Amino acid sequence: MQSLLRWEREWTYALRILRDGIPRDRRLVGRIIAQASPVDRVAAGLPPFEPVTWETKDLEEVVARTDIWNDLIQAGSVREVRSVCQRWKAKLREVTTDPERQTALSGYGGLELFPRLLDRHAVEFFATIRDKRFPRADYSHESRLTHLARGLAGVIMGLRPATAIDRLRKMKHGLGGPLWDPNDKLCMCWHCSPGGHFADIVFGGGKK
Repeated sequence: MQSLLRWEREWTYALRILRDGIPRDRRLVGRIIAQASPVDRVAAGLPPFEPVTWETKDLEEVVARTDIWNDLIQAGSVREVRSVCQRWKAKLREVTTDPERQTALSGYGGLELFPRLLDRHAVEFFATIRDKRFPRADYSHESRLTHLARGLAGVIMGLRPATAIDRLRKMKHGLGGPLWDPNDKLCMCWHCSPGGHFADIVFGGGKK
């Protein structure tokens, strides 16, 4: 379960950055955890309620990145999934070679791994987005990302996407759960440990 959770975290990290972009100003990364609770925002070094804004250039880049994300989740074939993976890889090459972004990019190493993995498992990914359980409502932005992160985590671990999604959804986080720490009286998964919710995957915080 620990390895499955680790891959869930890593895919959440990669897909969230694909969807929301990598801003020039590291402080703007706070937009990535806009859905996090005030506690999580404070753990990430952000004000608990203050909205985070984007510069005009960053907005343009976020729109471009969102197009890749939307095309990925709306792909009509395995071939389209692989085509979008190539665009994702090209965008990462463009961003990671931009000297103006070197400060903001600290902590984002290894992103190029994810479009390669997704290309390799395009068949399983396409089956996941075509499955009737895939969240399709306009407001289901976070549910879609979570569903895909869990399914892809399962694929990497040799599980069927539906199996991994079900296991992670049903995982017990309280007393008796697989990662329950009786001393701290806390589940030590990346969702529950202090600062670990989104601070861990974006800012490198949280318990290791």
